[in-house]
Amino acid sequence: MKLKDLFKNIPIQMLGDENIEINGISSHSKEVEMGDLFILKQGKSFTGIDFLPEIIHRGARALLTESLLPLCQLAQIICKSIATIELLLLHRFYRLFENAPAIFGITGTCGKTTTAFLAKKIFEYKGLPCGVIGTLGAFIGQEHLPTSLTTPSLTTSHKLLAKIKQKGFPIAVMEVSSHALTQNRIEGIDFSIGVFTNFSHEHLDYHKTLENYFEAKCGLFRSLTKEATAIFNQDDSKSSLVQRVTQAHIFTYGIESKADVRASNIQLSLTTSSFTVHFQDKRVSFSIPLVGIFNVYNTLAAVSMGLVQGLDLEEIAVSLHEFSFGFGRLESITLPRKKTPYVFVDYAHKPKALQHILTTLRQWKKNRLFIVFGCGGDRDKEKRPLMASIAEAYADLVIVTNDNPRSEDPKKIITEIITGFTQENYVIEENRYLAIKKAIALSTLEDIILIAGKGHETKQIFSNHELLFDDREVAREFLSQNF
Repeated sequence: MKLKDLFKNIPIQMLGDENIEINGISSHSKEVEMGDLFILKQGKSFTGIDFLPEIIHRGARALLTESLLPLCQLAQIICKSIATIELLLLHRFYRLFENAPAIFGITGTCGKTTTAFLAKKIFEYKGLPCGVIGTLGAFIGQEHLPTSLTTPSLTTSHKLLAKIKQKGFPIAVMEVSSHALTQNRIEGIDFSIGVFTNFSHEHLDYHKTLENYFEAKCGLFRSLTKEATAIFNQDDSKSSLVQRVTQAHIFTYGIESKADVRASNIQLSLTTSSFTVHFQDKRVSFSIPLVGIFNVYNTLAAVSMGLVQGLDLEEIAVSLHEFSFGFGRLESITLPRKKTPYVFVDYAHKPKALQHILTTLRQWKKNRLFIVFGCGGDRDKEKRPLMASIAEAYADLVIVTNDNPRSEDPKKIITEIITGFTQENYVIEENRYLAIKKAIALSTLEDIILIAGKGHETKQIFSNHELLFDDREVAREFLSQNF
């Protein structure tokens, strides 16, 4: 599309060739592609000008800015308020309102990522290609595009959905965060289905109160039309409250409550979960290679997504039988041809998520249960002692360490964590590498070790530097040395 067509009838000042062809729109310097229009925004702690060399190097053809950049050689479009025209530009360029895929939005405190990939497996087994956008990045066919946020910026979200549309995929699944809902990052996206997984304590550093956090989550369901469907975990205490704010058709799942889709006869082990799913007059046996009751809930959410799209329950069960999903979600760390302690890496960095996992692992404890965890800096401080209280209640030994301290003093974070302990079953090892080493060195073959908080992440963030760091690789290193 030419610049003059993109900005037709919009009050702007254009410096440069108005006939330049634009191939895309970007607002993040690391996501610029050849031929993009770049939207230059000012952040609280940075100026977009700082990234100008990278933007040019990556091939941007034009720049939308609120003030003239005298030395910039790109075509410049100057607008007094970018926020007032950004969505209009995205609509004009990407035209998601035409032949768009069915877009599923998943929100909730826990389970968004696993549910998204379970749904992807279900749809693709049926021959329905599905793009996923979320915590782990964007997955579009064989293409994996890293993203910096669970729900990307408004511009990036539209750009990624347009890629899914261009591929001809009939379905897109998005994780929708509470931050995105309050920052209008999903504005203009017409969700066919909204999914509510659960609600618990999280993100109070940003939302300040649980009430504000809950209201943010409700935003997705307020946005759904009468033609859309809202899927709810009926066992969550907040579910009925969210149902009141939506005009969409309501579809429910659960274990303990009466729901459209329900699981019974649940059998859990350290390697699999088996259960019966009830839907209408059908009773179908499921066996999935995922651990814990929370993954039964995640599966029910994904099953509901498939059923709403008209898929057969028996085919859904077959599709998930060999589901494979690592990415640091209760990922088992093993060594080929070696017997080792049971070591799991999980992304759990929220009180409820940690409690779910420790409850699950404790069921199969033959000897001792160890946990290695810390709390991220510049995030909700109220949860720090709560995490300690949960850890000591379920584990025989807690090793408190760093997570991603970011701009905070690591020692201060640990000090705030340990205020939640009432017992003496914890030790402090600030260095996360040494903390994992300590847990494995102290363990025997009958022990279970949980390394929590970072999951799939491959770096550790400090105030003035970043380290390459993958809990899974560190665990494998020390397991190979000790067993």
